[in-house]
Amino acid sequence: MPFLEYEGYYAFASSKAQRLFWCVKLEHAVLLRALLEFFLCLLTVWLIVFFSTNLGVVIGLKSSNQTRLMEFIICLAGLLFSGLGVHAILRFRGARAEEGEYGSARMSAASRLLRYLLFSSFRVILTIPIIGTNVISENICGMFVHGIASITGASTTGSGGLHCSFYDMKVILLILVILALDIYTLWGTFCLRQLYRYGLPTSLKSVEYLGPSLSPKYRASVGARLMMPSTPVVQGSTYGGTVY
Repeated sequence: MPFLEYEGYYAFASSKAQRLFWCVKLEHAVLLRALLEFFLCLLTVWLIVFFSTNLGVVIGLKSSNQTRLMEFIICLAGLLFSGLGVHAILRFRGARAEEGEYGSARMSAASRLLRYLLFSSFRVILTIPIIGTNVISENICGMFVHGIASITGASTTGSGGLHCSFYDMKVILLILVILALDIYTLWGTFCLRQLYRYGLPTSLKSVEYLGPSLSPKYRASVGARLMMPSTPVVQGSTYGGTVY
């Protein structure tokens, strides 16, 4: 079965390959993200099991039994899905070196990476309320006291209401930086999955395909007629609204 043109060298190895942080190649960055996530999940499980705490202690945040239970379940799943992401990338890299860009290994890697992407998105969504709960329980910026006073109708004049110390500002800034990096590398995972699945370098400005059809701008830039990687081109056939 013939395969479509796929710019593997351009997409992964050339000087024009997509990058995160302006210097790390996209595939390398996502691989490092998955490895780091696996290590952090393993460390979190170890801390919860043996010390009844979590990684929040590094920045001075305590956790409750409820949030630790949620983190424990998320991290157990994280070990599986981050390992799946690492396996997807390494296996495809090996297959690329031995067999080239075209084959079932690419579709298999895209499928595994999609599962890792979906889990990571779900984890980020759950991480935000967990961190928020820990921040409030630690009374950062007087949030806990202010919240209790609002519920009971007590006055917070003596405590000054909501106010942030220099330490509180550092904690909040560090949390925002971590979340921003997490979301940025999650977007990088999405881009790599698109590259594996469709051979389409993806940016925030060009996600312009419907279903499996590819971006018209990208097709024009490489000067090739592209469809799904595993589908042969048949002259005169209709695919994705385009006649070949």
